[in-house]
Parts: sequence; C-alpha cells; structure tokens
Amino acid sequence: MLAACVLVPAQDRFGEARWQRDRAQTMLSHELVKAERYELVADALERGDESLIRTLVASQLNLVPAGSAEQAAIVLASSRPDANILASVEPEIPTLPIRRVRDTRLRRLVMDEDKRLWLLIGGCICAAIGLFRRPGRAIGLE
Repeated sequence: MLAACVLVPAQDRFGEARWQRDRAQTMLSHELVKAERYELVADALERGDESLIRTLVASQLNLVPAGSAEQAAIVLASSRPDANILASVEPEIPTLPIRRVRDTRLRRLVMDEDKRLWLLIGGCICAAIGLFRRPGRAIGLE
C-alpha cells in the first residue's frame, strides 16, 4: 500500500510529462515545416518569380493584367474576405496525441488526497504490526 501511494502518483506525473513532450514535438515539427515553406515563398519573391508575384498582386490588390482570364478567376476567388493566397503554403494542422489514462480502483484511491492519507496510515499500521510482531507466534494466540 505504501509503495502504491508513492509510485502511482509519480507514474501519473511521468505520463503527463511524456504526453506534454509528445505534443510539443508534434507542434515543433509542424512549425519547422511551416517555416521551411515560408522560406521557399520568400526566396521565390526575392528571385522575382513572376507567377508568384502575379498571383499575389491579383489576390491581394485585386489587380489583373489586361486580357488575363486565369488571373481574373483568381481575383474573383480572392475577393472573399476569408481568401488568403498563403493558405496553400500552410501545412496541414497536425493531430495532437491524446493522453490515455488507465482508470483503475487503485489509481482512484491513491490519486484522491483524502483516501491516500488513509491508505498511508493503514500501510504504516500494517508495517508496524509486521515489524513488532515476534517471529514464530501468531497474533492473538498464546
């Protein structure tokens, strides 16, 4: 009982820390992919990639070169308030790991502060009885 009162809460905290670490790693890898994609777009802008610049001008400024039906379609699509040309650069939103906790009676007992106190007291009493009992004699028999 004494060991369970100490080890189960420690294991629960360890599981929580591992879950938070996994979430942080997932979010970090997502942000690294996102930064890499934005770097590619920035490099293309610095190089003067004509198709990217036309797309940005058409979607952000609603300007279309004369006689360009393709760009006119982009302007119509981007006239919505929620349109964003850089949305295609964004990676998919990652699925974060879910924390799974095995809900057992022992866990419920030792995770509840009041019940854990009673378990500790009972464990100490059992340990004291085991320590102070004379070997070779049963308790209560003479």
